[in-house]
Amino acid sequence: MTKEVDIVKALYPKTKIGVLKSDKEGSLTSVIIDAELDDIKCRFDNDNCVELDTDEYSFIALSVGNLYQLIELIEKSEKRYKKRYKSKGL
Repeated sequence: MTKEVDIVKALYPKTKIGVLKSDKEGSLTSVIIDAELDDIKCRFDNDNCVELDTDEYSFIALSVGNLYQLIELIEKSEKRYKKRYKSKGL
């Protein structure tokens, strides 16, 4: 019996894929893995958009799954920003 290996976990064992975190500036960030198994850093700035850091790559390949993942992360980040600013009375 062979054991299946999760290639993403094997390549990025310490990276929390698709998890929103706050960076030093207070922006929400995350990492996704594209179709070529590259880690793409994502930044969400409370503007219903995502900024992809592609400086390390000449191109990226996003699958339909990646695009849905980005949509979900944008929606989650907007909810977190709304909650953050509401708690501050803004």
